Amino acid sequence: DWLALVGRDSEPCYGVSHPLRIQDSYNSKLKLSRFGETGTLFAVYYFLEQHCGMRWFMPGALGEVVPVQRSISVPQISVTREPDFEYRNMYFNDFPTDHDGARWFRRAGFGGPAISINHSFSRIKSKYRETNPEFFAIYQGERDYELTCMGRGNLCLSEPGLIQAWVRDIREFFDQQPQQLIYPVMPNDGYRTSCECERCAAFVREQEERSGSRPQAISNYVWNFVNQIALEVYKTHPDRLIGCCAYSQYINPPDNLEKLSPNVAVMVCKTRRNYWDQEYQAKINQFLDGWRTKARQLYIWEYYMWVGYEPILKGLPVFFPYI
Repeated sequence: DWLALVGRDSEPCYGVSHPLRIQDSYNSKLKLSRFGETGTLFAVYYFLEQHCGMRWFMPGALGEVVPVQRSISVPQISVTREPDFEYRNMYFNDFPTDHDGARWFRRAGFGGPAISINHSFSRIKSKYRETNPEFFAIYQGERDYELTCMGRGNLCLSEPGLIQAWVRDIREFFDQQPQQLIYPVMPNDGYRTSCECERCAAFVREQEERSGSRPQAISNYVWNFVNQIALEVYKTHPDRLIGCCAYSQYINPPDNLEKLSPNVAVMVCKTRRNYWDQEYQAKINQFLDGWRTKARQLYIWEYYMWVGYEPILKGLPVFFPYI
């Protein structure tokens, strides 16, 4: 008699919020990563749950259920499973130091390829601030190193040298990190306004006149920049992705581009807890359909905690009735 528990595995993949924060994603004690495939481990967890009655409801001993059994009897089985979603990540613990949390992350089925899309404009400031001030946005007559985006600054998205620098750095990153599938090109959090230089202002003004909407003009401005970088990277790395979230001032699909470059991955930020409202759900589904006409690859960023600005509610879990 025999039993084989086998899955597709990869080396731990150090997926990152952006390429300067590799340390956020790996627990060196457990040798577990947020990212990378652990199919054999998932096979073991599946067996322990389905045939031994084990459960892991939350991190730590309090959430672990291990039934006492004198023997384990397994019928003849042949099971093949795969995840419904490629992207399965959740920001709920300090992965490198929270050992119970890191274990539970995998036991709950999270993980998968290194798909991490997040704010990344700050890396330009850390590398080019002293040598290329022209890369940075103009805001109220000054270079925006720390003026907007909650002190993180902003970039001039019409500067040709900036686009070339992004492309050069991304190509170098993919060559040095062959396990990485994606590189984020996304404005810093708190982004509200475009660069005020003549080129950027003229582009935004033309887009606003054409679409009749200031928010749509800003979305066109950001996604045009992302698309320019992606088109160049596609020439040398067609199997890798350039990622940006549909978020904040650039949440709408661009209406100045019929299609985004095939290597653009869009992570749509939305709030599933409001799906109790059927009108809202229909509106969001229509919004997603709009993005599907623009981008080949879509991911979803859900807000499962209460993220409003009411101090008494911020960070509380949210109840999802009948969803």
